Amino acid sequence: MNRTLNLIQKGRTRRRVAVPGDLFSLHFPTLGWMYGLVARDDARVGSFGPLALVYIYDVISSKRLPVPKLSRERLVVPVKATNPTPWRTGKWEFIENIPLTEGLVYPRHSFYCHIFKKYYDEQSNEIVAGFEPCLLHAMANVTSIEYDIGCKLNLIPLDDR
Repeated sequence: MNRTLNLIQKGRTRRRVAVPGDLFSLHFPTLGWMYGLVARDDARVGSFGPLALVYIYDVISSKRLPVPKLSRERLVVPVKATNPTPWRTGKWEFIENIPLTEGLVYPRHSFYCHIFKKYYDEQSNEIVAGFEPCLLHAMANVTSIEYDIGCKLNLIPLDDR
């Protein structure tokens, strides 16, 4: 990709670190509003951490509020481990803190490292086998998450992928 990615319109920035239950929005001017939720704020990926485990749902709305019904079965991209940058830059806008219920997030997550061919838990401890959801053992930055969503929703032309 040879250009800056600006699929998500910037909103209000936020200095407070995200905590579990923080519901946030992403605004795609050509598409509408999408929503995400912080499942954990203490994840570790190798030496990176603490990181937020975030769910970004495939629900799209023409208005930011009210937030439509969300389900962990309807994710636009797999769960991501990220730092506070998406909130600090305004790409993700805090809405409110809500209780984490079973239908919104999974109670546990596993990670697979392609380099070492091993599985890890949320604290980067090696485990015998992975379980669903099994995520990539890597930290995702705001640009890579925006790119993944853009590809999934066909907002990025095939020539730019």
